[in-house]
Amino acid sequence: MKSFCQISIFLYCLAISYSACSQVNDTIPPALVAVYLGLIPEPQEVYSGGQYAVGKAFHIEGTSYLESADFEKGSITINGLNYENILLNYDIQDDQLVTFHPRNYQRIIINAQRVNSFTLANGRCFIRTNENKEYFLHRRGYYEVLLKGDIAVLAKHIKVEELKKDQNSKETKRYFFIHTTHFFIRQKDRFYRINKKKDLALVLDIPKKQLNQSLKEQQLKFKKQTAESLVTIVKAYLTNESKD
Repeated sequence: MKSFCQISIFLYCLAISYSACSQVNDTIPPALVAVYLGLIPEPQEVYSGGQYAVGKAFHIEGTSYLESADFEKGSITINGLNYENILLNYDIQDDQLVTFHPRNYQRIIINAQRVNSFTLANGRCFIRTNENKEYFLHRRGYYEVLLKGDIAVLAKHIKVEELKKDQNSKETKRYFFIHTTHFFIRQKDRFYRINKKKDLALVLDIPKKQLNQSLKEQQLKFKKQTAESLVTIVKAYLTNESKD
């Protein structure tokens, strides 16, 4: 009870402090944030989502997660506050960010409306945005950040199930996952879907011949190495723009 009162008093002080600071620079002092996170080892912002359906993809060969079904410690920013060492995994079949509750060990779907960004254990960084809703697979709005900046390169990961062509009658898993990635350029809060080299040339307003030359110099094949190609071309474009 004493501990609860202490936390309540602190949260009240934090709210007053935030109100005062927001009038000046709209930020919360880092020291106060650190104390808050220390007092709340199991923040409700992280662990108050819906329960994740564990067996939903039992009939499908592979995993619905981005890489593997293993949960590893990453970081997540929710409503502007960053939480470190949170067990995370990203289900790209349903576009859900999932964590383990530290007490009951249930898998919890983190409320996407509160998420600003997250970083997985392998360093891959994702943002959530309300932009690009016209895109038919926008769903909860998670995109991997391949390149930050005024012109950003983003990727949307999707997994769908497909029926196996050659089936063994004894097989229990008659479907398998197919991982697809769609790429975007974000510029001035607008999203541009990039399917081909000509899409990129059009968005950046550069000759396709120049684009091909840059890819040739880096020994990149656009179709097979789309992510690397996009990052390389945009970096080169930004470098040239800064020189002008």
